[in-house]
Amino acid sequence: MYLKILDQIYETVSSVEGIGVVHKYSRWTNREDVFKSLYGVPVIVSGKTLLKINGWEISRKSVKEELKGSFIVHRKHVFVIRGFYGLEDEAASEIEFNLLLEKVCSALRKLLETNWTAYPETPWFYNEPPSINDISVIMFSSFLVHIGEIMFSATECLA
Repeated sequence: MYLKILDQIYETVSSVEGIGVVHKYSRWTNREDVFKSLYGVPVIVSGKTLLKINGWEISRKSVKEELKGSFIVHRKHVFVIRGFYGLEDEAASEIEFNLLLEKVCSALRKLLETNWTAYPETPWFYNEPPSINDISVIMFSSFLVHIGEIMFSATECLA
């Protein structure tokens, strides 16, 4: 079920307007050219095409099982959706990035709304809204970027 849940979260995040590049797992590099290729999206500024850092990754942080009743096990998958967004002070990129975080959370909340209509065809459900656990600025490769982490969980029902 892990891959099906990951796919659903990936499709949801990817559908957000202005989201940039989305990866289904954490990506790592210490090379600037690779970082640009992983997280850069082309934008046109003054007639020139430039790469703007706007990348996201989804990874599973933890899995916890709980016994519910005699023969039912609930498996809680906790995912972290991490965004990297190029810092541009004069363009107020902090505000732009925070708006993107809000859009992602809004899209994920829609999974809560449609959750029960799909059950039991999908033997998992989303029962907690997304939470933004960290918003900060870091140096990633040679780029100063905003970084934000959204936590979102899905509970799988095992008989």
